[in-house]
Amino acid sequence: GDVEDMLESLVRKADGDVEKAQCGVVIIDEIDKICSSKGSSGRDPSGEGVQQALLKLVEGGEFKVGGSKAEPKTKSYMFDTTNVLFIVAGAFTNIEEIVLSREVPSENMQEDFEKFGIIPELLSRLPTRVSLRPLTEENLVEIMSKINNNLVGQYKHLFAEDDIKFKITKSALREIARNSILGNTGARGLQGIF
Repeated sequence: GDVEDMLESLVRKADGDVEKAQCGVVIIDEIDKICSSKGSSGRDPSGEGVQQALLKLVEGGEFKVGGSKAEPKTKSYMFDTTNVLFIVAGAFTNIEEIVLSREVPSENMQEDFEKFGIIPELLSRLPTRVSLRPLTEENLVEIMSKINNNLVGQYKHLFAEDDIKFKITKSALREIARNSILGNTGARGLQGIF
């Protein structure tokens, strides 16, 4: 959604308390999808526009929310994003190619992300950066079998409705995890493979 949608969502989650919402957390996932590396067929012009809109939101300031033409009955109010915590995440598939193409090895993530397609102004407002390792086969097995509402439990429940006892071996789970890694589908692809 747009900036106003994010802020309205915070207010809804805070049961209409704007002051409380102004100290909320916004997680923007898949930021990499609005970027394109310079090696690709060209940057998506709308991607930079979205980044510019996010820039205004993240840098902090007051935004008029509500009272739009679409919903004229809703009362408008000002929302200050200064104390909102913004967490931006993405997979950044193939960023390794950018890192490995450097002539001199360094820890300069800023430059890598810029080459990937994130505008420098937005990057400068995201001061803390963390890189995570890809999920391992064992991580994926745990996701399928040990976390709350895991796949194994879901299938046991589904089959139990038809009086069928469902059992899966650890080696079968490992094979599913290997297929996920080989297909580069991560945890989201587990159910399809399963």
